[in-house]
Amino acid sequence: MWRRVAIGVVLAGVLAGCGGDPGGGLPKTVVAKVGTTTYRSGKLHTGDTVVCKGEGGQVGAAVPKTGHGVAGSGFIVVEHHQDGSVVVECHPPPSGTTGGFG
Repeated sequence: MWRRVAIGVVLAGVLAGCGGDPGGGLPKTVVAKVGTTTYRSGKLHTGDTVVCKGEGGQVGAAVPKTGHGVAGSGFIVVEHHQDGSVVVECHPPPSGTTGGFG
């Protein structure tokens, strides 16, 4: 009996988001503004996707682990700072080029 109760408590904690990313929930996709944008801590989390759209298409990148950065096709740069903030540089593809995805 106690084993079932313990399993139920652990399962309830997992379903409530305990022990995961502080942001919890499923990864989300955010469309960045052209230029440089800083998202405050807690707004974006590791695994979320940032998309940069332009007339030539769109490129995107996943938010990397804290303390890391990633670049995509020279059109997008995503940096996840130690304080939890995420800085995105979005320079969408010009017309007549093909973007990363979409």
